[in-house]
Amino acid sequence: MTQTDAPQASTLRAQLLSPRAADRVQALHLIEQQAEGLSDSALRRELQQFVSRGVPYFAPEALSYQAWVARALVCWERAWQAPRAAVVAAPVHTHRQPRPERLRVARALACG
Repeated sequence: MTQTDAPQASTLRAQLLSPRAADRVQALHLIEQQAEGLSDSALRRELQQFVSRGVPYFAPEALSYQAWVARALVCWERAWQAPRAAVVAAPVHTHRQPRPERLRVARALACG
C-alpha cells in the first residue's frame, strides 16, 4: 500500500465505528500493516501493542470506545508521518560456487 492509496482518517474512523465487526478488524489491520515498516522501533512496538489488544467491546456511544477510536486514529496518523525503514534487497548471486560437501553427498547418492 502506498501513501496515495491509504485510507483517510475519516474513512478509518467510519470503519472503526461500523456495526460490522469485519470493518473494525480491517481498520485495525491497516494500522498493524503500517507499524511493520516503521524505522522507529519504539513507535513500532507501541503500535503493535495497541493492535495486539484487539477491538474492544463494540459500544459506539460509550466514552471508553470513543477514546479507543481516537487513540486508533492518533496511531494511524503517527504511523503515516513516521519515517520508514530502508528496504535492503537480498544479494543476487550471479555465479554459484559449488560446495565440496554438496558434491560428496551428490556423488554418494549417485554411486548408491
